[in-house]
Amino acid sequence: MSGSFTILTQCSQRRFESLLLLDTRWAAFHTEYLVDTTKSDIRVGELLEAVFGGQQGDLVVLRNAELLPRGLSGTDIDISVLPGFSVSAVTGRIRDMAASVGWKPVIESRRPHMTALALVDVSHPSGRAIHFDIFDGLTALGVPTLTAETLATLTESRRGVLGLSKRGQVLATMVHHLAWNGCLGKRKYREELEILIAEEEERKWLEEQLASVLGSRAAVDVLSDVNALACEAASRRTRILLAVLLRSLGRHPVATLRQLLTYFMGQFRSLLVPPGLVGRLGDSIPALESRALDLEIACGLSPHGFYSPRARAGSQYLRTLNGPRYEAELVRSWRRWTGLRWGFPSLFLAVQAKRGRVVVLDRLPMGLSVLRRVRSVRWVATQAPTA
Repeated sequence: MSGSFTILTQCSQRRFESLLLLDTRWAAFHTEYLVDTTKSDIRVGELLEAVFGGQQGDLVVLRNAELLPRGLSGTDIDISVLPGFSVSAVTGRIRDMAASVGWKPVIESRRPHMTALALVDVSHPSGRAIHFDIFDGLTALGVPTLTAETLATLTESRRGVLGLSKRGQVLATMVHHLAWNGCLGKRKYREELEILIAEEEERKWLEEQLASVLGSRAAVDVLSDVNALACEAASRRTRILLAVLLRSLGRHPVATLRQLLTYFMGQFRSLLVPPGLVGRLGDSIPALESRALDLEIACGLSPHGFYSPRARAGSQYLRTLNGPRYEAELVRSWRRWTGLRWGFPSLFLAVQAKRGRVVVLDRLPMGLSVLRRVRSVRWVATQAPTA
């Protein structure tokens, strides 16, 4: 009996030391990343305190919760509603709390898989902005991958703000980005994964969770070579999406077909009413006529906000304030769409707005210039009045 107790005690001690080491590595890693990504001042703190302070109880922060509720580490805030709450209700609460401290919504895009909400500080001279992505669990093509109920079991509270635990954060990041992109493009994501799976017990847990969502083959594949996840792989994304769809069709065929239909109808609606914004430097922003469009506010309104002199300009002229990863992604996309940019620049910019991007130009192509003179379009900034 005493021997068994001794073995149990030793196992518990090893587990405690393992978790302590994981905490130490995780804290050191995130301290390094916080240095260059922090948005923290009095006005930002007031907004975040209003939204996340006081044990809100209706949402969980998926990423960038390290400094909440007084600061933001990152370019935007990803949250999911908790079971029993709707995206529309949580979005409304955030909008109301923001208004109470002088922030106004400029972009609110409701799509089947998430709602994007961009808020602007109306008291700030240049119009400081913060972007929220609000989910009801995570999905792929509208089909649930990690439900709100599942995410609620993977949470922990920090300074009164409910966020995902370390293992929950890694799992949610992997499921979301692998299903949508087939990769983990940010080095930060891959390093978080490596820190977690360095502990054998955490690796087994993660493999089991990934297998239940993405399939056993994909789970083994993505954990066998973390560095390979840096590059987009169409075959990997296709395999993962097929696994998600086939599992869902096998369990709930009617609901899955309905979810797919809802998703693609939402994609069609976003073509008609794009969630992004296109305009010239100095143009007025719809719903916020007193603020002029510039690069700073564009990058706050969207993680993919950027500047280019013209739609046909070379990629070397692109500028963003949201970091080198976003800049590299924008450059690749800019080059990939060269034919459309040169042949149909107005259509190209409409596609950018459909993808939720905020584009600032020195000059609009003729098609968009004519369009906004003929009619008011929500995704095209209003021409600034001439002196």
